[in-house]
Amino acid sequence: MRRSMLIAVALAAVFMSLVGVGTVAGGRVKPTPMPTLPPVAPLTVFQGIKTVDNIDASFVEYAADGTALDALTLWMETDSASRACLATMTEEQAPTPMVTDLYCHMRTKNVDGTGPFGMWVEIGLAGPMLAGSFSVNVYQEGAKGYGPPMPWGPYQH
Repeated sequence: MRRSMLIAVALAAVFMSLVGVGTVAGGRVKPTPMPTLPPVAPLTVFQGIKTVDNIDASFVEYAADGTALDALTLWMETDSASRACLATMTEEQAPTPMVTDLYCHMRTKNVDGTGPFGMWVEIGLAGPMLAGSFSVNVYQEGAKGYGPPMPWGPYQH
């Protein structure tokens, strides 16, 4: 008698646990539905990155004596004085053995520190720029836009 009572209590406990998780309908367990999650906001496209194409020999940096250096430099007006910037080679050009360094920094348009704020990018090269062009992705924190790239340096031609 005690044994059948224990079995009945155990079966009742199993049945109650099933009812707690779901309901029994027609001999099958119907699971309790999961709570619905709030809708996810749609993804927005990040507008802060700019791809700069056609960085060619017209962006070669020159030394004071007029000697072409193994570097391309450019400046773009951004109206941001932030030093936080990023420059990367575009996917189809990375990695390229011709590029040894890629550097960016906040600069003003004029070498003496006057003029509008912008972003300066330097592409260090393994040798002289003979032909072709490069493309880079750029970002500067607080940029209100990206003006057209122009050669930048104290001795630009």
